[in-house]
Amino acid sequence: RDYALNTLKCDAFVDVKGKSNDEVVAGVKAAADGVGVHGSVILAPALAAYRQGVDMLRPMGFAVGIALPPGDFPVDVLTTILHRKTIRGSIVGTRKDLNEALSIAALGSVKCTVEEKNLDDIDQILNDMAAGKIKGRVVLRIAPDE
Repeated sequence: RDYALNTLKCDAFVDVKGKSNDEVVAGVKAAADGVGVHGSVILAPALAAYRQGVDMLRPMGFAVGIALPPGDFPVDVLTTILHRKTIRGSIVGTRKDLNEALSIAALGSVKCTVEEKNLDDIDQILNDMAAGKIKGRVVLRIAPDE
């Protein structure tokens, strides 16, 4: 919570640990004016992530799926049509997409958290990853500095 709100400067934080899909969606909608988010980018290759990414949209919201989950993804057609939600897939972005992303980063709105560790620490890194303790990315140093 502190990391998201203070370090990354997020407007809101929803703790998803131990929560059902419905509880996660309700928390996100509450944080987004009680209506839902304008858009979601689905990066996790899990059907639950796709379900949450679509369900948390406000009417006329856009969900973009990047990850490729296994199996089929059922959609609530009635709600999707009545709320005019859009679901799109994207494997590769265009140069325009890249320029837009770099423009957002140039505003200082994007904060990257990268921690460098030695390859010798791999067991602890994997344990921390499994426990959800890693914030951002860990880069492994394979050889010592010369």
